Amino acid sequence: CYWIPQFLSSLDSMDPGKSWATVAAQLRFVPAGAFLFTRIDDSQRRILVWLAGALILWWTLDALIQALFGVNTLAMPRSEERLNGVFGENNIKLGHVLAALSPLTLEWLRRHGGLWIAMGFTLLATVILLIGTRSAWIMFAVVSVCYLYIFWRESGWSWLKYTAAMMLLVGLTATVSYHASDQFRERVDRSLHVLDGDSEAVNYALSRRLPIWKTAISMGQAHWINGVGTRAFRNAYPIYAAPDDPWAADGSGAHHAHQIFLEALTETGVIGIAGWCLGLLIAVRWWTRATFERRSAALPFAIALLSMLFPINTHLAFFSTFWSIVFWWLVALFVHALAAEDNGGTPVA
Repeated sequence: CYWIPQFLSSLDSMDPGKSWATVAAQLRFVPAGAFLFTRIDDSQRRILVWLAGALILWWTLDALIQALFGVNTLAMPRSEERLNGVFGENNIKLGHVLAALSPLTLEWLRRHGGLWIAMGFTLLATVILLIGTRSAWIMFAVVSVCYLYIFWRESGWSWLKYTAAMMLLVGLTATVSYHASDQFRERVDRSLHVLDGDSEAVNYALSRRLPIWKTAISMGQAHWINGVGTRAFRNAYPIYAAPDDPWAADGSGAHHAHQIFLEALTETGVIGIAGWCLGLLIAVRWWTRATFERRSAALPFAIALLSMLFPINTHLAFFSTFWSIVFWWLVALFVHALAAEDNGGTPVA
């Protein structure tokens, strides 16, 4: 569903070298996923989730230290643009990673009681807000809604006091940050322009992404069968951009579509869209046929994947090396949790 459309898009790619290199490199996800699926059992997967959740919690604390003191525990300074934590000065993916993998931490804390989950949720929400990546805000909002619903189903209205405390603390942190941080205030003010309604205000709120999406639609219409080629968006952009496109003014153009379904359409065409839809249908089918215990085990991975795929957002490039690694690692664990035997033995196909 994911790889075959990329292969077909590379046959007449506008950047054949980049496309074929990406297609070849992504084959490594097959043996990696097969290893996770066939060589670890339920207990080992739980240990893996525990370690990943603890790591995300540590990265969150590390970023908070950087916000308070200007450097993190590894003496890395924060970048001028936003908090970057352990990812380094020129890498701004920390917010995306914390938001996407936060279900692993929340699931780990959930097993220790309401107070722990309230503290962990507040810490994650505070740091993700301070990082200032608005797409990460939306991803974490999706995670939050899912987990608040789960907590309400498990504990009923007794969970209300923890929810109120979390919202109060996060709101207080956001208020203080708004008045204390010029970067955070600019991000919030810019985002609120989306409520103005006119296209210029919306484009400003979206960091000038409307021209990218308009060009992506034109690109998709011109190459609707199998797209311009995997990771060839950058090469094709100046050809299909409008004369006044700000991203094409210097001849470079945008690197990717910044929206997952537009990325699939422009780079792999309707074949790619069909592949994504088929993959989602297969995943839903697995979910509905699994037992309650299996769905419970797969729940944090399902929520993490939902936050990454949530369509009303801007996205990192899903065909890129970094984000595809995160995505397919979660997919492998999701499949493993749904298919493993209830007794914790070797997973079954």
